[in-house]
Amino acid sequence: MSSTANLPAELLVVTRSPLAMMFALTMEGPSTNSVLKRLSLGSGLGAGLLATLFFTALFTPPVAAQATAARPDQIYKVNVRKGTVSAVPGIVTENSLDAVRFTHDNKEQKLASDEVVKIVWGKVPVPFEDGLKYSERGDHENAVSSFKLAATDAGAREVVKAAARFRAASELFAWGAADSNQFTACVEECDKFLSGFTNDRHVPRVRNLRARALLLTGDARAAAEAYKSLYEEGANEPATKGYDRELCLNAGLDAAHAYLAAGDTLAARELFATIEGSLRSMAAEIADERSPIRVRLVAAQGEAVVGEGFCMLAGGQASQAITFFQGRIARAPESAAERQAASLGLAEAFLANGQNRLAQVEFARVSATDPRGGDSAARALVGLADSTLRLQDKDAVASAKTWLTQVRDHYGNTPSARKAAELLKTL
Repeated sequence: MSSTANLPAELLVVTRSPLAMMFALTMEGPSTNSVLKRLSLGSGLGAGLLATLFFTALFTPPVAAQATAARPDQIYKVNVRKGTVSAVPGIVTENSLDAVRFTHDNKEQKLASDEVVKIVWGKVPVPFEDGLKYSERGDHENAVSSFKLAATDAGAREVVKAAARFRAASELFAWGAADSNQFTACVEECDKFLSGFTNDRHVPRVRNLRARALLLTGDARAAAEAYKSLYEEGANEPATKGYDRELCLNAGLDAAHAYLAAGDTLAARELFATIEGSLRSMAAEIADERSPIRVRLVAAQGEAVVGEGFCMLAGGQASQAITFFQGRIARAPESAAERQAASLGLAEAFLANGQNRLAQVEFARVSATDPRGGDSAARALVGLADSTLRLQDKDAVASAKTWLTQVRDHYGNTPSARKAAELLKTL
């Protein structure tokens, strides 16, 4: 299990790791990277201090405890000028892409949507509280049931119903790691949210969650279209109101990969090229090379750069892809995400070209060195099992079973889990 498993959702950002991505999708407000970027540009404070201020504020518990009915919501807002995040009590009446409105001391107040980090809900139905408890225990099934009840509670505020529906979808996605049938249920729950709460602040996250769930049902074409639609909200600067641009650009990258899985190399090639330039320019706006936001943008850019090689591979040009990936590896720094992505591509190109031993070595390297433990690590493990079986080495079947079982048990929220399960059935 990834070390991110016990971190609060608000502390995790959008990454290529499916587990971290899952938590990022369930955040109550803008992604952490968006808030930290606003702080860094507005306050002049160092990245380390900013992170400390931000995370400390998020760990601050909400105002304690009278009865649930009397407890106010806690709205965590960012102060760009001061470089701080603080909690404000109130009763939220609007939680939209445009703004968060709430009453405090009988006065209505308003915050821009991107000023709000998260909301800790005060007055909620009992099933909502139950859902939170089940979620903390990892009991996704009961959490889903509880949040669905809360989402239809006649006495609940609309903003709370939306939050409950969002959490139900997120729990279904998490449950899907153990039972892939739940990904279809997750898509359906996302559709209910998007039809019922068209302007809610969670809409971008739900759209991203829905696209990922579609991909994990095996419908790559539908996933690609869903990702591309989300990408278009942030294809240009500024992004559509309420949408985080990094989230949108990453959705474009996911769309390109989904198009490849669907066999549409033309659409994938166009997206890789366009997104690479957007990521490069966005990263260039951040002067601090140590900024975690900039590091992620550069990593995503590296992945987009090697997209051309994956297009070659999908088009049956394995030999050309080998040359392309070897060239990118030779130019990229040892620790660069571009090198990691190119190494995975090289392994798959070797496999497609019948060079199984070289593929095995390269897959082993990728699976052992992927620092994010995400899609590429799972993909490399499946490739390692596949190449080993083709070589028919001693204990090949036993080794392949070990790697495929690892993907099944620990990478259930990746596209590779389906292929791993199929291969296991043949052993």
